[in-house]
Amino acid sequence: MTLHPYDSLLQVNVYEHGINLFKYHKLVFGCDEVNRFDHLIPLFASQKQFQLDLLGKESDFIQMNHPLRTTGTSKSLMQKLGGYRIMELDSGKSTENEYWDWALSAGHYSFGLANDDLHYPDKSSRIAVRCNFLHCPSARYEDIKETLLGGCYYAMRIPDYGHGDWEVKYARNRNLPSVEKIGLDGETIYIALSRQADSIKVTGQDHTTLSLARNSSAASYTMTENDPYARITVYFPDGEVIYTNPFARYDASKMETPYTAPSHTVNIPLTILFNFTLLVLCAGVILTFYRTVIKW
Repeated sequence: MTLHPYDSLLQVNVYEHGINLFKYHKLVFGCDEVNRFDHLIPLFASQKQFQLDLLGKESDFIQMNHPLRTTGTSKSLMQKLGGYRIMELDSGKSTENEYWDWALSAGHYSFGLANDDLHYPDKSSRIAVRCNFLHCPSARYEDIKETLLGGCYYAMRIPDYGHGDWEVKYARNRNLPSVEKIGLDGETIYIALSRQADSIKVTGQDHTTLSLARNSSAASYTMTENDPYARITVYFPDGEVIYTNPFARYDASKMETPYTAPSHTVNIPLTILFNFTLLVLCAGVILTFYRTVIKW
């Protein structure tokens, strides 16, 4: 939310929401101020959906952050939640992003961003190891927003080149493999790369591997009528990984994108009652501790 130092057109209002114990965090884009309400212990899907709905009303769009590191993430949870437009990818040691496929397979379409989640800028292993390449006409927020909501970008995992040798890291990061071409020709999705990859994998419904090309700089896959979506992951010899956004089937005459807003409703009275009960229990525990330990 920090103001841009010299050009208001380059201002990007975004912050990470979440002060709960389970690290249920969301990236909130295009808001005017920080929302400080949160559930201390978001045990249930209804609580998480309540938060997504609340933040969605006061922002342009939401990213769901690091599901792999969020306590309570499960397949059934990802199949229920909706209302976010972007999923944070590569949020741990795994490059599979299976939780993304859980949501996509349940009809919750979203694009994917990979982020450093930076807390230690002095450690080379924590910075510039996740990034995204946007096909964007400028760095203005309105252009960035249109690009992100249109899926015109790809995400990437980068090794910690040099392992502490910053000059090596700078040099190697300037010469990353890249996507040269990507698109859809009829029913066939295709990708061409700047250099040869170890493997190019196409993943679809229920995290199924639809196609796998080895030792190649290009690949294609013809979607069948049973493929609601297909996404591409590219693995390079030195450890770089590229993630594309999913190609999806949808009725373009009725929808502008495959994304659909959640149609469910949140039981607000029960949600508030749960939070109130939780506060009472916490107060009871603290009071009991004070009486039996501190006062004793």
